[in-house]
Amino acid sequence: MKKTSLVLLSVGVLSTGGLLLEQTAHAEESSVTTTVNAGPNTIKSVDAIEFEKIILNGEEQKAEDTRAAKVAIEDFRGSETDGWTLTAQLKDAAFDGLTVSFAPQITKNSDIATAKAVSLTKSAQEVAGVSDDKIKDTAFDTEVTLNASLKVPANTKAKTYTSTIVWNLQSGPGTGN
Repeated sequence: MKKTSLVLLSVGVLSTGGLLLEQTAHAEESSVTTTVNAGPNTIKSVDAIEFEKIILNGEEQKAEDTRAAKVAIEDFRGSETDGWTLTAQLKDAAFDGLTVSFAPQITKNSDIATAKAVSLTKSAQEVAGVSDDKIKDTAFDTEVTLNASLKVPANTKAKTYTSTIVWNLQSGPGTGN
């Protein structure tokens, strides 16, 4: 009797398992959608530039920035096609022959962003940028160390000179180089 019960139990388990295998499952699909909107492309911060003190000696002199001034840019647009360009210019001609120059270095995002040496005038000069073809690989943050210097002509008068630098960040096709 034990053998018969065990055989019947085995056949019953196998039959039930076979029935379960023959059942079909019902599946449904659904979609998931979201919209990711572009964020801003902004100048996050600009350090003030302060040059070494100059003592007139009858010769042209050069002074270096004592603060290692930097400009920080945040680009949260998520663009894959439109680069950006950072420009600088003197707001007025109150610098009376003194020349402010930058030998900028990209200190954050240096694999993608580029910088250009410039001498500031009242016209916008490109300081840094990311080209259209590299924007898809860029980091959100770019930092530019300006390495600012000041050329002081020999005939400069003794006084405090102050001017304003206007920074402009442009984005869109063809703006970055």
